[in-house]
Amino acid sequence: MPPGAPAAATSTSAGSAGKPSLYIVDALNFLFRAFHALPPLTTTKGLQTGAIYGLSQMLLRIEREQRPTHLCVVYDAPGDNFRNEIFPEYKAHRPPMPPELAAQMALTRQVVEAFGLTQLEIPGFEADDIIATLAKVAKAAGMQVVICSSDKDLMQLCDGDVSVLDTMKNRRLGVEEVREKFGVPP
Repeated sequence: MPPGAPAAATSTSAGSAGKPSLYIVDALNFLFRAFHALPPLTTTKGLQTGAIYGLSQMLLRIEREQRPTHLCVVYDAPGDNFRNEIFPEYKAHRPPMPPELAAQMALTRQVVEAFGLTQLEIPGFEADDIIATLAKVAKAAGMQVVICSSDKDLMQLCDGDVSVLDTMKNRRLGVEEVREKFGVPP
């Protein structure tokens, strides 16, 4: 693993208070936010790289500031998922990914691989489904789980062992923060 690279999902060191921690990065959430927040960064050949740069900086920041014992990156699989079978119009009106961002996806995966991190993507499922499953399994294994995303849907998973970290605002949300934000518990 390169010096300064985040801990891989297979790391075995202990987290805060001796409890191992699993940080789960919602890749597309990070990539879309970086793509829209950063100025257009390009290679000498004109390929935009702002989303890749933003994701890399967030991974480094998580490692440096949060010190997870385990870290993985989860992607939405391309194509339809089981929800489309239930409701064919599911996300039918959502605009397609900007071509400048789509062009960065393969390189993004190469960068995450260079970090030495586990990348998860399961055809027929969204990243949210994978993240929720990972959180449940890790919690059952006695881990503290931190979901790195600004997706409000993931806040329903918060409990004493699962929280959501919005890295752009550097704010962690647990049960009380969700209650304050929405007026109801997760």
